[in-house]
Amino acid sequence: MSARSYHTSTPHSSEYAKVKTARYDWYTLACSKNIFPCGPQLIENARQTAEGKPNFAGSRGWLDKWKKRYNIKMVKVSDKSGDVSGQTVDSWKERLPEIVRS
Repeated sequence: MSARSYHTSTPHSSEYAKVKTARYDWYTLACSKNIFPCGPQLIENARQTAEGKPNFAGSRGWLDKWKKRYNIKMVKVSDKSGDVSGQTVDSWKERLPEIVRS
C-alpha cells in the first residue's frame, strides 16, 4: 500500500473530512448572505465543529490547506453603501481635487 492511500484511508482523515466539508457549507451559506468570515472566524467555527475529536488544533496551517482545497481567497469586500459614512465621502470629495493637483 502506498503512503498516500494509507493516509487517505485512515479513520482520522474521514473524521476530519466532515469538519472540512461542514466548514465549506457554512462558509458558502455565510457568503450567500453577504457575510464573509475571516480566518479567525473560520478556525473558531472549525474548532467548535470538531469538538470532541482528538488532535484537531484548527491551526493556521489547517486553514491555509482548507482554503487551498476549496480555492478560497480572502479579500476585503467594501462595496456596501453602509461601509463609508456620507461625511467621509463628502470630505474626500472636497480634498480629492487638491490631492490630485499635488
